[in-house]
Amino acid sequence: MRGIHKQAAPACLAKGCAGKTWEQFMRMPCHETTRQSLNAEQSGVCCYCETELPGAAWHIEHLIPRSKRASLRFKYEYMAASCNGAQGDDRHCGHWKDADYDMFRFVSPHSGQTATMFAYSIDGKIAPRKGLTSELHKKANYMIDLLNLRSAALERHRGSHAKNVIKSLGSNPTPLAKERLKKRLLETNSNGQLPSFYSLSLALLT
Repeated sequence: MRGIHKQAAPACLAKGCAGKTWEQFMRMPCHETTRQSLNAEQSGVCCYCETELPGAAWHIEHLIPRSKRASLRFKYEYMAASCNGAQGDDRHCGHWKDADYDMFRFVSPHSGQTATMFAYSIDGKIAPRKGLTSELHKKANYMIDLLNLRSAALERHRGSHAKNVIKSLGSNPTPLAKERLKKRLLETNSNGQLPSFYSLSLALLT
């Protein structure tokens, strides 16, 4: 998980949403405006697993589930863009999390702290980063389990990505080749899209 710098809420969220249900909101133009804002804010990648958000197949994620705090449903600071995950045991991210939420262990992707809590290996595995305090180690494990970030599908995708990065680097990469790869994998393109697995790429290239 990479830290997400939260931007200002779309103006439409402060207008005309009071008293609306979420289902009603989903039929309003403001719903699409909010989706576009979240997508741009996150550079087109999932707030949890960092895969590219595919077209329309992702959802507005309520970090605090609506079933827990319905009064926060239109608060932009508690919204993020989550992929829809996969199916069955490979479901992950927001749809796996669903209504599960422990305020004492949940770490928001809007917190800069998230970028320091996880370690990635070349075989696609994710784990709490070494050197964390006992409390942060428990929170990191909670988030990994809460979002099913150890799903077989995600591990395969991360492992394949790592192999491609290592292959692109070669056995003795020049500084110029490394900088070019950093630019391709760690920066947004002309459309504001960031490639998948930013944190894994960062670990491999720094």
